[in-house]
Amino acid sequence: MSTFRRERGPLLIVVAAVLLIRLPFLRQAVQGDDVYYIAIARNALVDPLHPMQMGYTFQGRRVEMSGHPHPPLNAYILAALLRIFGHVRELPFHLFYMLFSLLAAAAMYCLAGRFTDHPLLATLLFVCVPAFVVNGNSLEADLPFLAFWMLSFALYFEGHHLLSAGSLAVAALGAYQAIFAVPILAHEVWHSRRHSRTAWIPVLAAPLALAAWQGWQRISTGEVPATVLAGYFQTYGLLALVKKFHSALALTDHLGWMVFPIAILATRAGFWIGAPVALVVTAALSGYFWWQRLLLAVSLVAGLMLLARWAVTLWKARTTEDGFLATWGLVFFAGAVAVFYAGSARYLLPMAAPLILTLVRGSPRTGLLWGAAACSLVLGLAMASANYQYCDHYRRFAGDLRPRIGERRLWSNAEWGLRYYLEEMGGEPLENEQAVYAGSVVVTSELAGPIPFFIGGGSLQEVRRADFRSRIPIRLIGLGTRSGYSSSALGVLPFDPDRGLLDRVKAEIVGLAEPGLSYLRMGDPEAASQLLSGFYQIENNAWRWMAEQAVVLLKAPDHADRFEMTFFIPDQASARRVTLALDGLLIAAQTYPAPGGYTLSVPVRVTTGSTPQLTITVDKTFQPSNDQRRLGMVVEELGFKIGRTSGESP
Repeated sequence: MSTFRRERGPLLIVVAAVLLIRLPFLRQAVQGDDVYYIAIARNALVDPLHPMQMGYTFQGRRVEMSGHPHPPLNAYILAALLRIFGHVRELPFHLFYMLFSLLAAAAMYCLAGRFTDHPLLATLLFVCVPAFVVNGNSLEADLPFLAFWMLSFALYFEGHHLLSAGSLAVAALGAYQAIFAVPILAHEVWHSRRHSRTAWIPVLAAPLALAAWQGWQRISTGEVPATVLAGYFQTYGLLALVKKFHSALALTDHLGWMVFPIAILATRAGFWIGAPVALVVTAALSGYFWWQRLLLAVSLVAGLMLLARWAVTLWKARTTEDGFLATWGLVFFAGAVAVFYAGSARYLLPMAAPLILTLVRGSPRTGLLWGAAACSLVLGLAMASANYQYCDHYRRFAGDLRPRIGERRLWSNAEWGLRYYLEEMGGEPLENEQAVYAGSVVVTSELAGPIPFFIGGGSLQEVRRADFRSRIPIRLIGLGTRSGYSSSALGVLPFDPDRGLLDRVKAEIVGLAEPGLSYLRMGDPEAASQLLSGFYQIENNAWRWMAEQAVVLLKAPDHADRFEMTFFIPDQASARRVTLALDGLLIAAQTYPAPGGYTLSVPVRVTTGSTPQLTITVDKTFQPSNDQRRLGMVVEELGFKIGRTSGESP
């Protein structure tokens, strides 16, 4: 590009700025959603044409990775690195991902040369955006997507429309939100280049690329990834109005901190629109301290001022360059509010360019903007350092745990970076209400939302516990935080200015405890310790659903000569055949003609004081709507009895 050839000196300054924010964090631990992209990447090495066709345990549930919220571009990048290095190595992986930061910054410089008289200032403001500083140190899809998104716009305004379309198509394979480019570029083409045949090609690039990928998956696998994703949105209630409201608030806050707020507030444009709304919202929210409310108010005012300024510009000057920048900002923000549910700061990175270009074009006070860049840089580095420490806690915990557990089976009751490092040690993810047997080690993260599991009458002996805190008084995530930096489920602040607890992690060994009961009533809380697997929670204080198979540990009393089980097959249940096995030996197999209540009684011979294991199996299960469980039948009570009876009674 001609801009690059003319401006080598300033570009070297831009490169130096990128190195400044990346080199200190090259050993950043695997974090956040990195672990999920790495899992897809490993599958891509096995099935490169269908990298997302795999089952995966996520938050205790089995899901299909074809419903992952990002197309496979980032997974392919990681797969290539895995092919080269053999396994994940933080330093070379982050070195490679730094190229995307450089590409995004170079594209921003090109755009800034097109739209402003201060391209270096605008680009340094872009590089210093806190979300760019923090999330550029991850292995997630955000920076690859941003790099190709920015490159496509730079190429478009340089007149390279076909190359722009190609870059935008690649961006679309990195994130679905590339589709937002359609109305943004259509606005520009219609008002400035409507008679150019090639200028319309980038407008269609993202939807065509996504349609091609979705179509290929439908033809070759029978599934449309977007449909699977939409199903998970419904299952997890991700688009519920309360979640969307908090997500929109968090996104507005993050918008106000993409450039240090003083640069936005100093313009005064839109202040009398943003201030009243911010005050009402701040007063309405509960559970925030006064300093958190102050931070929230400043953030909302700055974000709303930008949105109001763009809205006025679009109304009065839609055909100008300012009108295009306003369209870019408003369309992307509206799309983010409509589509996203977690309100993360990284979602708005593609909006940094129009925001900064708008401020630089409209502000004669470049000194203020240089000051804002410096403040943003300091804040961004502080946030990145806090995030580095948080992620490193997990890596260190796993490393310290390794020699303590030896060859024991390891279970991960965690997500994100901790899950990755536990799996590197051979750990397996827990599934909801799974049985964990004696001798196993379970590592639990309180922040990740622990998955309930059965320990089969055993006990948990703690071998290591750690409370994680940051030395820097900034939290992006943590227990009790109000920061919505990563997820608005925790709060709506752009960050939380405190040193509160980040996470509490513990490792426990499952010990074997002797069963004390020979007859179990499901409504008795003491019976739970002898239910090894396959039972769900108590209902109505009287009974439990069981899955296809359930295992119970019992104590054999003196003179026990029969086993008895009382159960119920509901109308909606498909189960009809019930089998019982005692220590692996079949003792009963009975078919039932219809739903109803039954008592199954069979003679047994057990040694007094022994602890036999009973396995109950049904032939069929069903899954209720809006329920992840596979249900067999309802069990009310079971155990050994003395005194022979025969048969069973409905």
